Amino acid sequence: QQILDPDLTLLGAMEIGGAEVPLFFARRLNNLKTVERLDLAMRARNQAGVGIVLSASEDMPSHLGPNVVVPLLSNIAPAEEEFAVARDGLELTYRSNFALARGGATPQVLRSGPQSAVLHVPGKAPLNLTGAEQITIFERLVTACKAGSPDVQVKQLMDGFGSRNPQQAFRSKTWESILNVYIAKGEKRGYWRLVVDGASSEPAV
Repeated sequence: QQILDPDLTLLGAMEIGGAEVPLFFARRLNNLKTVERLDLAMRARNQAGVGIVLSASEDMPSHLGPNVVVPLLSNIAPAEEEFAVARDGLELTYRSNFALARGGATPQVLRSGPQSAVLHVPGKAPLNLTGAEQITIFERLVTACKAGSPDVQVKQLMDGFGSRNPQQAFRSKTWESILNVYIAKGEKRGYWRLVVDGASSEPAV
């Protein structure tokens, strides 16, 4: 075991399909601040590949970085089993959510509540969005990207919010981790776009 955060522990690994899958345990995933902090930490260590996060809370995001989140209480093995956690349930959830953990087939924002959602972009680790502003910003960027006009004017992007800059919707460390990875300035000054594979991620000069 390795404690990575007061609310996140690396338990070890389990074998699925001939590959070693990292196994974590997380607490307080029903708290948006905890989700944002742990998501940042998990995206920073995504070289470990797609893993499984056992959640102590039933109210949880679907992914943390490139990892599939699984409710622990729903996967307790019968008393006579060798392991405390039911392996079959973990493997089924892992295989079912593996593609989304790798970003899915198309950009999309999947909501899990009014204040929480996950952004999926092909080839990138999922990004947890916490709060209505973060969710709306990326929903608008995804819509524009799918419509074939990826650049969104900042006035339109931030319509209905008190700020005129998407950076204000994120904590500074989170913003640093997503700028030019998930969001970047558009080709024209005053525009923003979703960063997808093959698209420029350099800010406008």
